[in-house]
Amino acid sequence: RFGVRLYSHGKAPQLFPGQRVRVATRLRPVEPPLNPGQPDVRSRLLRSGIAYSGGFDPRAVVVLSEPGPVVRWMEDARQSLAARVRSTAPSSDAAALFLTLAAGLRAELSDEMEERFSASGLAHVLSVSGLHVAVLAVVLLWTIRWVLAVSWAVARRFDVRRIAAPLAVPLVWAYVVFTGNQLPAVRSAIMASAVLLAMALWRRPDPLNSLGLA
Repeated sequence: RFGVRLYSHGKAPQLFPGQRVRVATRLRPVEPPLNPGQPDVRSRLLRSGIAYSGGFDPRAVVVLSEPGPVVRWMEDARQSLAARVRSTAPSSDAAALFLTLAAGLRAELSDEMEERFSASGLAHVLSVSGLHVAVLAVVLLWTIRWVLAVSWAVARRFDVRRIAAPLAVPLVWAYVVFTGNQLPAVRSAIMASAVLLAMALWRRPDPLNSLGLA
């Protein structure tokens, strides 16, 4: 298996992640830069599993499967978020960077920006990684704990983390699904779920067991 990056010769039909299509194209290996000073995106594409590129005629696309209602809703939510960010961000690059870091919409980022992060050794922060999920899990845990402690008087009689921890688990997984189920995020979500459920069961989290589970 390998990935391809296809370019439409004309306006392409609206497609959603996970849809199956049939299309005729002539594939060619991803090429290195052809001009001096041109950003080299080949290594980044190969690391992402994209080995070939090509073009296609959008009039010849045959859609083999329709998107589910959940997929359609998430895509609409992403596009709505992208529109609001573009309208408030100080620049297009700032909007693209925020959408990449917060929502996993990496396609918004320009090749030049990708190359800059790659040259600085910080390309890993552009993907929704374990760090994003871990920070989110901690923020959710403390936020839910604070809300329960303030709004529910009974919660002050015991450690409210035992209730806040399991409530944070579905929210963590909702974020992972919303950002495209990227593998580092899934691994981190499994570890975070193990730690949060251990808190709910009043057990001491074991990082090695969590890592082995992930």
